[in-house]
Amino acid sequence: MELDRLARLTESALRYAFARDWEPAAAAVTEITDSGDAADMYVACCGFAEVGRAQLLTLYPGGPSAPAHGRVWQPGHIRRAIRRDADAHDSFAARFLAAWANEDTTTTVALYATANHAGTATRTESVCALLAHVTSLRHDARTATMCIRTRDDG
Repeated sequence: MELDRLARLTESALRYAFARDWEPAAAAVTEITDSGDAADMYVACCGFAEVGRAQLLTLYPGGPSAPAHGRVWQPGHIRRAIRRDADAHDSFAARFLAAWANEDTTTTVALYATANHAGTATRTESVCALLAHVTSLRHDARTATMCIRTRDDG
């Protein structure tokens, strides 16, 4: 798939997901799956995760500072932030996002390869879970920012 088309589809998926318009968001993900290859979908995942990393930094401005966590992002940070129990797809999403936030591309590649080898349905559901996680983080980050502004203005 051409990079411009991939970028447009990735941005569309994010834009629709942020508007909570899930059908066209899923259609954009499906189009990447149907028209692209595994590398294209991995690039889309990285785009989603980069937006998620920005949201994590809004929610946790100091980053993952707890020494018990080794000062790295853990999947638990993501699960706590979005308050979701983890099924296999949610687990992929939280682990991929944590690895991306830690700049651990070796792990993101391994996670994606596992989802990819599990088949189209598993890969698509896992990517959609990643998009849902990023959307939840964005919503929470926007809410936190508004609360801080209100507090500071009051």
